[in-house]
Amino acid sequence: MSSKTISVPPAKIPNLEKFLSGCGKAVCVAIQRNGYNFDHCDDLTNDRKCYVLNGPGGTPAEDAERSYRAILFFASRNERFWLSSLIEVEFKDRINRLAKIGLVIFRGDPLDTRKTPLLRAEWDIPGVIEGCEKHAQPHWHIYQSGVDIDDRQTEEFSEITFTEPNASLKYESKWDEAKKFHFAMASKWIEASRFSHQELVEIDAIPKWIERCLVYIHGQLEFLYR
Repeated sequence: MSSKTISVPPAKIPNLEKFLSGCGKAVCVAIQRNGYNFDHCDDLTNDRKCYVLNGPGGTPAEDAERSYRAILFFASRNERFWLSSLIEVEFKDRINRLAKIGLVIFRGDPLDTRKTPLLRAEWDIPGVIEGCEKHAQPHWHIYQSGVDIDDRQTEEFSEITFTEPNASLKYESKWDEAKKFHFAMASKWIEASRFSHQELVEIDAIPKWIERCLVYIHGQLEFLYR
């Protein structure tokens, strides 16, 4: 079955400073602490810049692809979870356009740079990010490193003998491509639609998405760890 895609106009940013300020305030509202904002970090290309979340209590964090600056997001009795966020903006034809926004959740010790990435909420903008139309927008990514598998369950599962036609099946505790899977966040399947995209009509919707997405993640961590 061929997948149907939709055409979404590139998200113009009339006032970049106001937009970045609004995104920083959305984070502050979600985590109930002040002083966080998005600062210019790097020029990815001649026409694309990257802005990263920064503020009090920042600590380094890394995944296999890049380094981040993370802030404390949620703390339980035994665990610390960290938030990193970046915004990519394209400047072309004298117009700023949102290219991508990502929210990454890590787990780990404050002094340990190699924190464990768990999940990423991401929104690639069709018309700016090439090839993203075939993926759900926005979407979730799950890092394989964040999935804990009980060794005893692994041993029990590996002892299962499959009969034909499934004799070739085998259990794998690691799925290296897992983080590339795009889990739809705002599909319209219940409306009998094939669309897995949320059309970004107004750029002012992005701060709202940041806030509510972070509030949801925080609530799920509370459910799991408190």
